Order: sequence, then structure tokens, then C-alpha cells
Amino acid sequence: MVDEEKLSAINKVLLRIKREPLQTLPDMTLEEDKAANVKSLLSTELWKTTIKLWIIFFMGFLAIYFLLSWTPSLFVASGLSKTQGIYALTLSNMGAMFGILLIGIITTKYDLAKPIGIFFAGTAALMIYFTLSRPTDISMLYILIFIIGFLLNGAFSAMYAVAARIYRSSIRSTGIGWCAGLGRTGAIVSPILAGYLVAQNFDMYSLFTVFALPVILGAILILTIKI
Repeated sequence: MVDEEKLSAINKVLLRIKREPLQTLPDMTLEEDKAANVKSLLSTELWKTTIKLWIIFFMGFLAIYFLLSWTPSLFVASGLSKTQGIYALTLSNMGAMFGILLIGIITTKYDLAKPIGIFFAGTAALMIYFTLSRPTDISMLYILIFIIGFLLNGAFSAMYAVAARIYRSSIRSTGIGWCAGLGRTGAIVSPILAGYLVAQNFDMYSLFTVFALPVILGAILILTIKI
């Protein structure tokens, strides 16, 4: 009777969040072969998804840290003032705050993959548009930087929720940790790569298309993951 009451309480919550009810309570016995280590993330049923997540996290950090590390410097190199460059970075971070809030609301009503894919794709499209249009009006530059920060950070923040849903509870913290840890190498590579490209005479506008490419890859990969 106690189990039936527990099952009924759980199903009420599941129905409230529009999930399929359970027929029976899950077996809570932890097996030895479900130990939380990297091998469990690369098991037969998970390795493809794990590799995709690692790539998406790497690409996301690569693009985000390009904006964080180089926006002020690129503005100055393009003839704008340091103050304008810092203001652009501030607007990018403000956009990130609103983007994270919005995608959090959206993903309570829709599956995670599609909104993230749309946000990533929108980011890449705007970054390429930035290159092609080469705007010089400071207001337009600010608007583009704000929206790019909005979409990119919104999509990337939701990737943590994706990892949490992919991995079962016994290996969830390990899975998220490896995604974030390996992804952080993108944060290391990003400013180095941007600096090298600047040394090769890439201007601010061209760099935005270069860093749109990893975002495009992230958009494609997230849509192939079943959540």
C-alpha cells in the first residue's frame, strides 16, 4: 500500500510536468557496473552521445570565450574607442542574462534539442551577417553583439540541462563534469586561436564568421541527440 501511495504521488508530479506516468516504481538497487567513471560515459549505449556532448561543449566554450576575450580589442582595432568596446562586451553579457532566462522558460514547454538548435543556428546566422554587412554604425554593432550574446549563451547554458537528462542519476555528476571539463579546453584554445588569426591579418568582421563555424557544428549535433 505504501508503494502504491508513492507511485500515485510521483505520477501526480509527472502529469503536472506533462511526462508519462510510471506503471511501477523503478528499481533503486545500484549495481556495481554502474559506477560513476569515464568508462560508464563511454558505454555501448552512451558513447556516441557522450562524444557529441563533448564536441558541443568544446565548440560552445570556443565561441563564448572569443566574445569575452576579444570583443573590446577588436572594437579598438577597428577604429572604435576602448570605452565602446567595453560597452559592447557589457551588452553581450546582458544579452546572455536574458537569453538564459528565455530558454529556461521555453524548455519547460518544449523539448530541449530544438530550442537549443534554433538558438545556436540564430547565433551563427548573425555572426555571418556581421561579416557580410560589416556594420560601422555603433548602434547596429551594439544590437548585433547583444543578440549574439543573447542567443549563444542561452543555447549553451541549456546544454547543462541536456547532459543532466542524458545521464542517469548514478553517473550524472560525472557526465556533466566531463562535459564542462573537456569543454573548458575550448576556453583555452579560443583566445589563442583568435590571437593567431589577428596576427594573420583577420579583421573583426572576418573573425565572426570563423567562430560561427563551431556554432553551426553545435547546432547540427544537438539536433541529432535524443533527449
